[in-house]
Amino acid sequence: MKNWQTWIFLSCCLFSVIINLNCDKPGVLSEEDIAIVNGRHISIDEFRLFYELDPNFGIDSLGYPALRDELNKYIDQILAVQLAEQSGIIHDSLFKKVLNWEFRQALLRQLYREVVASEIEITENELREEFIRENTRVHLRHLFSRDSTEVYHWYRQLHQGETFQSLAVSSFKDTVLARNGGDIGWISLSELDENLAGAIEKLEQGGLSRPVKSRWGYHILNLIDKEISPLLKEADFLQQRGKLEKRVKKRKERKQANQFISAYIGNLNPQPDKNTLRILWQAIASIDEEKAVLASPVTFTNQKIQDLLLLLQEHLGDVLITYKSGKVTLGEYLSSIKMIPISERPRFQSMHQLLNKLGIWIRDELLLETAYARELQIRPLYQSEIVEISQRESYHFLLEHELNQLIIPVDIRRYFEENDKTVLSANRKLSNFHTLEEWKWWRAEKNLHYKFQAFVTSIMINEKKLQEENSSIDWNSRIRLFMIRKP
Repeated sequence: MKNWQTWIFLSCCLFSVIINLNCDKPGVLSEEDIAIVNGRHISIDEFRLFYELDPNFGIDSLGYPALRDELNKYIDQILAVQLAEQSGIIHDSLFKKVLNWEFRQALLRQLYREVVASEIEITENELREEFIRENTRVHLRHLFSRDSTEVYHWYRQLHQGETFQSLAVSSFKDTVLARNGGDIGWISLSELDENLAGAIEKLEQGGLSRPVKSRWGYHILNLIDKEISPLLKEADFLQQRGKLEKRVKKRKERKQANQFISAYIGNLNPQPDKNTLRILWQAIASIDEEKAVLASPVTFTNQKIQDLLLLLQEHLGDVLITYKSGKVTLGEYLSSIKMIPISERPRFQSMHQLLNKLGIWIRDELLLETAYARELQIRPLYQSEIVEISQRESYHFLLEHELNQLIIPVDIRRYFEENDKTVLSANRKLSNFHTLEEWKWWRAEKNLHYKFQAFVTSIMINEKKLQEENSSIDWNSRIRLFMIRKP
């Protein structure tokens, strides 16, 4: 199994390759270039993908100024990756962890694309069935729990005369659903989890389903009412065809991914060593009870891992997981967890949850092995994705540093914390910000932008191309798929 030290080394190598690949001689702007920055050519397609996926694009301004600001933002990300290389940031342990983690996730996505997405075929019948689901609304109520035993107990109680209303109080505690008997109102079949939709389609009005498993847990469904649009026109089907195709494809991809993972992992048959797992759990929980549930979730912080490495020193060579072609020791597992960004590390409150997290970890490790065996790391799509990742993470890392160094003027703090409007006479722009955090973010981005400008050795912008792009955007009727406000 490839260890995490190898991954860190590869991350740094890939980062350097990105710099070399994207810093050619300045040359001249080609027909497809929107800009050249320090020798890095930016194509119009590349820039278009960037601004179309930016949730904050066009919020504060529209037209050419918004597009130019967006290009400046993209140029800043390109300069960030160059500055990170020149300043040695790539050797920062936190940055290496984040970059390494993101590269790993990108490789898993590449594996997913090649073994799952490329195999998906969608039939005409499937699209028409989805069209009917799209136009079928159901009025439902349900009971829910992550515990299957509890749900089956409720199912028996319902058949013994217990009411949905009383059981909903147990299921949803003190919420709206507890008070209305689990009634979730009217919803389209197409919006529901596939297993739930399938169970509902089998019910008559007033019918009660057996416990149904979804990706969230277990449900008992009660179909109160159902209605299908009386007029299903061919023109409507054709108009919605693209949306229907995406939804069916996503559902089939998820199903095929689960089948692939089950078959692949099932063949390798990874198994935890119960004795070693028990030793690890007892060291974490400080109790011998295997079924205990801790009062609050445990996270593998660096200090926690260090304490465990010392406490379990005699057991670090013990086998924690065995599989068809190898094994993982307790020491190897703890060391690998330390290489993961803390926000992505396992969180758990029981030995059962720890076992589940361990299963996810070994699953991904084994999938990464097959990705390398297939040499997916040399695929163009993966290479382009790590370029984007390197730019984004370099920028975020430098921005975080800028935020930490930011000094907030007294009058700015007074404006936000004391609502002192007199400050506006000297700084009218403050009225554009809702919170101090939003202002800090804006100020840090500006400061970082100025630093990047000082770092630029050569820059050329195709103003004509930028004007053409601006003219091609219908600013009055842009469809915003999502919007995320800065803090």
